Amino acid sequence: MALELGRSVVTEVPTTSKGRRTRTLILSAARDVLAERGYVALRMTDVAARADLSLGGLYRYFPNKDALFGELVEELSTEIGAAASAHGTDFSKDPYTAMYLSTRGFLEYYRDHRDLMDAWFEAVTTDERYRQQWWATRQATARTLAGLVEQCHGINEVDGVSGELVTEAVISLVEQSAYVWYAKESMRSETVCPEEGARLLARILYLTYFSDATIDLRADGGINPPGGVPWAARGASRR
Repeated sequence: MALELGRSVVTEVPTTSKGRRTRTLILSAARDVLAERGYVALRMTDVAARADLSLGGLYRYFPNKDALFGELVEELSTEIGAAASAHGTDFSKDPYTAMYLSTRGFLEYYRDHRDLMDAWFEAVTTDERYRQQWWATRQATARTLAGLVEQCHGINEVDGVSGELVTEAVISLVEQSAYVWYAKESMRSETVCPEEGARLLARILYLTYFSDATIDLRADGGINPPGGVPWAARGASRR
């Protein structure tokens, strides 16, 4: 059974254990096919064959391609959010380490799922529904990060530019770097490991908000507060 939500289709999770296992099997098969073929070439017949189901059996769980792909997008979004967390680091006390861990987690996920991420990007650039969904998620992320920077460090603008616009710019930098480094890695002459990329990007992000700070990296990849001055006190000077 499917529930219509606007232009999207969301399928109900089966109530039986067998039904849930079959649904999980379908989603796993769909991820494989999507990674191999991309969004445009994704066909329900290929997913059914990969899951060893009849086409009718597949349709009992997902009535169309939109329903299936929409569920995959939800899975990917949840997984990316978990991967890009700061893993318990207090952003107010150690913003660099929080930025580094979050960026590294995102880059690691992108590297490990590059074909899926490339397929998602294909959907965003070819289907208005997914473009709007991507944009809404992206803007919400920018607002959340901008709010966190202001709440923890008193920074609501950088060099006269609004915090949200600055945050949108740094998010774009991270997104595009991941796309170039991993989705298009075959076109590059060298590879970029997530740890190296995260150190570079976290340094750029950190200096964007704390441009008067000195980068004093610790052996574990963290950073020592410059001169022992509290982060919030340094952040206030950027307003």
